[in-house]
Parts: sequence; C-alpha cells; structure tokens
Amino acid sequence: FYELLKVAKSFSSAQPDRKTIERTFDFLSDHYDSLLVITVAEKLSGTYNAISQYAKTNPKVRVFDSKQNSGAQGLVVMEAAKLVWEGKPLEEVIESLNSVVKKTKVYVSVKTLKYMVRQGRVSKVTGLAAKLMNLKPVISLDEFGGGIIKEKAFSLKKNEKQIIKLMQAAPVNRYAMVHALEPDRAAKLAKRIEAKIGLKPDHTVQISPIVAMNAGIGAVGVAVTFETEVK
Repeated sequence: FYELLKVAKSFSSAQPDRKTIERTFDFLSDHYDSLLVITVAEKLSGTYNAISQYAKTNPKVRVFDSKQNSGAQGLVVMEAAKLVWEGKPLEEVIESLNSVVKKTKVYVSVKTLKYMVRQGRVSKVTGLAAKLMNLKPVISLDEFGGGIIKEKAFSLKKNEKQIIKLMQAAPVNRYAMVHALEPDRAAKLAKRIEAKIGLKPDHTVQISPIVAMNAGIGAVGVAVTFETEVK
C-alpha cells in the first residue's frame, strides 16, 4: 500500500458494507450476550452510523463513538477490555469510557499536508500556504473527533518538541507510538518522551493504510491517555 501511495494520483476508502456488518454481528450475537462496538470517530467515518443502523435491529449491540482514531482509538478499546475483564457490567463500562475519551489524545507529526488536502481533510488554500511556508504541523483531533492543526512548526525537530511539551500537560496513564514507515524516528521520539515523563510506551505500531492516506508517509504520532482531562 505504501509503495502505491507514493505514486497513486488518487485513492479512496470505504466503510464496511451493510452485508459485512450484518454477517459479522449476527455471528457474534450467537456467541455472546452483548456486544460493545467501539468505532472510529463519527466525524471521520460513516462506520459509526452504519453500525448504529444495524444496532436498531439487534438489541445485543451497543455502539460507542470513540471520538478517536488510530492508536488513540486503540487505547480506548484496551481500557474497555480491561473493564470487561474485571467483570464490570456493560453500562458501567460505557460510563467509564466516556471519561476515558475525554482524557485521550493523539498528536501526529506530519511531514506534509498534501495527503490531507487530497482527502479533503484540509482545504487546498491551507495546504498551499503550508507548502509555501514549509509548515510541519502537529495534527490532533478536537473533542468531537474532527481533525485540527494543534501546533505549527517549520521543522520536524520543532514539532517533535511541541509533542513532548503536549505530553507534559498532565500525568500520563499510558501511551503508544504510531508511525507510517518511520520506526526509527518513532523509537527516538519515544526515548525523548520517556526521558521527560519517566514512562515507556505500551507499544509501537505502524498505522493502518486508512490513517496513512491522510497523515502521509513519514508521519509519527503519540496516542496518550492522561490521568486527567486536558484541552
């Protein structure tokens, strides 16, 4: 995929189709008393709405908007799994997740905005201005799951410093590193974060093709759950 991304003139993504959703959750419903589906932010994908439509026909299914994507969505899922393992009832799990989402952020250092422009996540005017200024922004999500430029810098070194500063906004519960074909850069940034907050990342993963379509090759990010809510 990444090799294609370098040369493709256009590309697109699609949410799961109705038949796939029905087949998957009909099967799971035969094996479990209840199903909790934690989706990517509704602002970023139609998946939440598509599964919510199915849930109207299946009372076992509850759909939860993570208001996150990538590694940040993963941290929310990990917290849900922990609560389920502890034997917490479904309603208590969902109530706890509402708090977890408010404490969870993702900060991504991108090399270029051209992929976001191509996907319509950022306007062409903003993309052109960023290119002319050689802008290297830190991308994040707002409280509703919409993409935002959190910080602006004119070098990758500077925006990594901004990410480290953002990671010090509050005590950290856990965090994970994500990257698009940049494992070495992700490892180096993790070391710098560890030196500041005294905590190693839970894990490091390569981001999915869907996220890479927007963040672009070379992106490195941190998904973090703080102990308290941060802006």
